[in-house]
Amino acid sequence: MKAPAPTNLKVTTSGTKAKLEWDKVEQADGYIIYRSDGENPFKTLKTINTNDTTTYTTKVEEDVEYHYRVFAYRLIDGEIVKGNKIEN
Repeated sequence: MKAPAPTNLKVTTSGTKAKLEWDKVEQADGYIIYRSDGENPFKTLKTINTNDTTTYTTKVEEDVEYHYRVFAYRLIDGEIVKGNKIEN
């Protein structure tokens, strides 16, 4: 069974840092964060191997508009199975 999508994704940018926050998904084993600058496809930014962490801070370039996707995932028979995403 797939994990549900995280909810309430907020991205706060200050200078050259962006902080992502989302609500915990109880059924998840972790989260996968993707980012795009709008001109290039989404790429994996970070895999978080616990569902206890629901924030992530990353470096950004000023004057670039980034888009983020966060998937909750479950480990099923040793394989990562992504659930639905939330994005901003």
